[in-house]
Amino acid sequence: MRKTILLPSIILASVLLFGCQNTEEPSQFSIVPEITITSKDKIFFEKIGNNYDEITIEEEINGKIVIRGDNVISTDPYDEEYYIVYDNKEFGPYTNVSDLTKFKDGIAFFAKKDGKSYIITDKTQTKLTSNFAQISYLKEVAGKFTFKVDKYTDWDGPVGTIYTRLFHDFKEIGKEYDSVDNLDKIDGKLYYTAEKNSETFIVNLEDESPIKTNLNEIISIIKYNDELSYYGKKDNKVFIVIGEKTFGPFDSIEDIYHLSKDKSALIFATKNSNNEVYLQYHDQNIGPYDRIERPVDFDEHVIYKFTSTENETSTQHLFVDGKILGPYKKIDNIKKDGDDLFFTTKESSSQPYKLHRASDDKIIAESIYTPPSTIDGKIITEKHFYEDKYSMGPSRKEFYIDGVNMSEKYKNEFQSLIYTNINNKLVLQGEKENDDNFYHIIDNTEYGPFPTYKRSFHIKDNYFILLENKEGQEELYMAEV
Repeated sequence: MRKTILLPSIILASVLLFGCQNTEEPSQFSIVPEITITSKDKIFFEKIGNNYDEITIEEEINGKIVIRGDNVISTDPYDEEYYIVYDNKEFGPYTNVSDLTKFKDGIAFFAKKDGKSYIITDKTQTKLTSNFAQISYLKEVAGKFTFKVDKYTDWDGPVGTIYTRLFHDFKEIGKEYDSVDNLDKIDGKLYYTAEKNSETFIVNLEDESPIKTNLNEIISIIKYNDELSYYGKKDNKVFIVIGEKTFGPFDSIEDIYHLSKDKSALIFATKNSNNEVYLQYHDQNIGPYDRIERPVDFDEHVIYKFTSTENETSTQHLFVDGKILGPYKKIDNIKKDGDDLFFTTKESSSQPYKLHRASDDKIIAESIYTPPSTIDGKIITEKHFYEDKYSMGPSRKEFYIDGVNMSEKYKNEFQSLIYTNINNKLVLQGEKENDDNFYHIIDNTEYGPFPTYKRSFHIKDNYFILLENKEGQEELYMAEV
C-alpha cells in the first residue's frame, strides 16, 4: 500500500549575531525544519535553506550539499544579496561571495558585507584588513587558510603592473622570489613553486630551502605517492617529474589522472606534434589515438574513451582498469550499478542501442528507442509510439523494468510517468489526470503533491526537488534516498 508524505512546513529560529573583529562566530540563521511524515519509510523530504529568488547548487563538501541563495533587493536586478547554506545553517546576507572551498570538516568562503571583507567558515568569521580586500584561490593547506592576493607595482603611466602573491595563514610566502604558486603538502612537508630571474624552484616552506628545477615554468605540483612530483614546460615542451624520474618531452599534456586504481602508477595522456594522443598507464604507452577523454570519474575505476578516425570513419574503444573494449561506432552512458560498470553502444542510426556489461563485455539488453540502462540490477528499456502522423516526436512512451510495463501498471493513477536513477534506486515521477501537481514514487511510496514543481535532479546520494512558491521565489527540498 502506498502512502503520502506531504511537504513540510518550516519553523525558522532566528539567531542574529552582529559585529566582528578578527575571528568570531559568523552571522547566521539557524534553520530548523519541521517534517510532516505520514509513512514509516526512512525516506523523507527536508527543506534546504530559506526561500530565495534564485537557488544555485554549489557543490557537495564533506558529504553535505552547499547551496547559494540570491535575492534581488531593489528595482535594479543587479542589486542582489547572497546567502550560503551548509549543514542546515544559513550564512548571510552578503554583497559578494566567492571561493567556496572545503576547510577542515566544514567549508570556507570569501565574502563582502557593508564594504568589509571576510573569510567565513561554518564556525568562524575572520575580518580581513585592507591588504586583503580582495582574495582569490582560497583553499585549506595543512589546516590553514591559503590564498592569493593581487598587488600592484608603482604606476607606470596610466596602467600599473599587477602581480600576484601567495599567502599561507595570512603570512606572505616567498617574498624574495619574482612569483610563487602551488603551495601543497607532500609527505608531511609543505612545498611551493617559485620563479626568480627566469629560473624555477620547488621550495620547502619550513626551512625555505630551494630545489632548482630544469624547467622554464612549473605548472603544478602533483600529489603522488608522497614523492615530490610536478609538471611544467621547458623550451615549449612539457615534462612530468616524479621523484627522480622525468617523463617527456611532450607537445602537450591532455589529462593527468593522479593515481591509478591501485595507487601505484601515475596516469596521463599526451599529444605529439602529429596530434596523436597516447595514454601512459603503469609501464604501458597505449596509442596512438586521435582523441582521449575521461568521460566519468569513479574512485575505484580508471576509465578512458579512445577515438580513432580512418578514411573519415570514426571508431571508439573503452579503457577500463587496463582492459581495452571495442571497437564500437559510438560509446555512451557509462554508469556504475553495484560492483560492475555498464555502457551503451550504437553502430548506426538503423541499429538498436546495446547495453554492455564491462566486466565481460557481454550485451545484456537492446532497444531501438532509447539507450537501455540498469538500476539496482534491473534492466530498464523504453518503447515509443508514433500515433500522430503530424508530430515529430512520439505521442506516447512506455518503459519496462525487467520486462514489466510500468506505464501499464500505473495507468489508472498517472497520465504520464517518467523515471530516473537516484543512488542506484528507481524514482518515478508522474502527473495525474486533471491534476497539475507532480508526484514521486520511491520504493512504492508516493510523495506529494508538489503544486509548484519546477524540476528535480540528483547529486550523488541526494535527490532534490526545486519548487516555486506563490511569491515567485524558489524553495529547495532534499530527499535522502
